[in-house]
Amino acid sequence: MNKRHLMLGTALAVTLAATWWASTVEDDDGLAADDRAGESRPVATRPARAATRSVAQDLSPLASERAPFDAQAPALFGRPAPVVAPVVRRAPPPPPVARAPSAPPLPYTYIGSLKEEGRSAVVFLMRGQEFVSARVGGVLEKNYRIQSVDETGVTLIYLPLGLTQRIELADRS
Repeated sequence: MNKRHLMLGTALAVTLAATWWASTVEDDDGLAADDRAGESRPVATRPARAATRSVAQDLSPLASERAPFDAQAPALFGRPAPVVAPVVRRAPPPPPVARAPSAPPLPYTYIGSLKEEGRSAVVFLMRGQEFVSARVGGVLEKNYRIQSVDETGVTLIYLPLGLTQRIELADRS
């Protein structure tokens, strides 16, 4: 135990002794400090000796002497009370309108096609830097099926949603 612990322990002991002494000292009205504290407690928890020493007084004459509160009274602390705006409750925003699901933009660019007699057309596409070829009716990367090829473009079906998308061919005129 060092000097600091000894000082703190002494200060604690002195504080506790002063608190005990102050609670046992009687005030001018003959009530002990714990009796005065008991007056603010509910009646059921008041000490019994506080009830025997207290004198019931009729305070009704004092109530009539008090002046009524004036609405134009000056501000207590020198500044007027802040004006509080009334609370306006706004209706909650309507729920967002659900849009129909749509397919993502086509990742393919049309390069060309080849039609052979008696066979379905082969379509040549680019996905970024990757070259892709497939026949009409074939499936590209499990997401798109080539439905048809004509002079104006290639029609693809986005399989997860069953939506039709089209790649238009460049105008050759």
